[in-house]
Amino acid sequence: MFSSVNHHNNTIVFATALVTNETEETYMWLLEQFLKEMKGKHPSFVITDGDLAMRNAIRIVFPRTHHQFA
Repeated sequence: MFSSVNHHNNTIVFATALVTNETEETYMWLLEQFLKEMKGKHPSFVITDGDLAMRNAIRIVFPRTHHQFA
């Protein structure tokens, strides 16, 4: 799920996705699609679990984004 918090402190959901193949390539494609829909605006930070494939994809697709593990 791609979500954020607005200026009223409400959660806003931008997109959701279901993947059947949790590989770095799949996550890269997913993040690139998100970036395309956001008109190239990178998120300030991303919170995920410690999945290595996701971590690598975030580092490649969102190089300026702070990544935190939950």
